[in-house]
Amino acid sequence: MGTFIFIFLYFLVGDPFLVRDEAIIKFNLSGGSGKVAFDFSPQGKYLAVASFGIEIWEVNKKEKIKQLTQSDRFIECLKYTHDGKYIATGGDYSSIVLFDAETGRAFKYFDTKRKAVNKIEISNNDKYLAANVDGQYGYEIFIWDIQSGKFLHQIKSNQNACFCFHPDGTK
Repeated sequence: MGTFIFIFLYFLVGDPFLVRDEAIIKFNLSGGSGKVAFDFSPQGKYLAVASFGIEIWEVNKKEKIKQLTQSDRFIECLKYTHDGKYIATGGDYSSIVLFDAETGRAFKYFDTKRKAVNKIEISNNDKYLAANVDGQYGYEIFIWDIQSGKFLHQIKSNQNACFCFHPDGTK
């Protein structure tokens, strides 16, 4: 079995492809058209894909193994935790939703104060969740403690921000 190249292409015709060992593997995704959010599980065994719902695919078998949710709201971003236990999603609704990757159950909600989320990052130690939110008067980065759900910090910006956590999870 070859190594996966972590490139996901989205062609104008709306068909997502995963590139592997110079061969293109097509995933037949359900849901609406438009932008697709995706993330690999930490070991690369699963691919979570979202647009108006979340599908979990087993990569080697090219099989959809789970439909976590179907939604009338657009999911713009998603991220696995580094331990692979949870998937965080954000979009054009007023919260980030944390799902149990095994059961598919949504169990924690992080309030974004009625603002759309367009990027999510999780610290390497899985303690913190950060999100870029599109506010009425600019962009903001919100940071929460994942375990407690407590809102920790807000950083205002006049532009869409790029950000990440330091590898040790403390910055």
